[in-house]
Amino acid sequence: MTTNNPLDQALTDALEAAPRVDIADDFAARVMSRLPLASPSRIVLPAYLPALPSVGRRIALASAIVLFLAMFAVALSPGTTFVRNASEIACSAEFILLTVWLSLRPQALR
Repeated sequence: MTTNNPLDQALTDALEAAPRVDIADDFAARVMSRLPLASPSRIVLPAYLPALPSVGRRIALASAIVLFLAMFAVALSPGTTFVRNASEIACSAEFILLTVWLSLRPQALR
């Protein structure tokens, strides 16, 4: 479609022209000056807080014991229902995952 209108031609030329990008010479220096000097490599806990890995391991071990007792109680209950089977499967899966997680932790955290 060809138009003879000079305004349409000027708009088309303006829209098809690539924009000109101007970056200041000191742009990289200004960005680098606003960045912090160094980021902390890890978070250091205060001395009065307990060692978190040992607390987590104790909670996981207590949970494994509770799950084992729950599985034992469900196994001794009479009858076979969907709820009993589903709870036994869920407790067994959680017990297995906790046992594997506790056995695969590095020695440094024990």
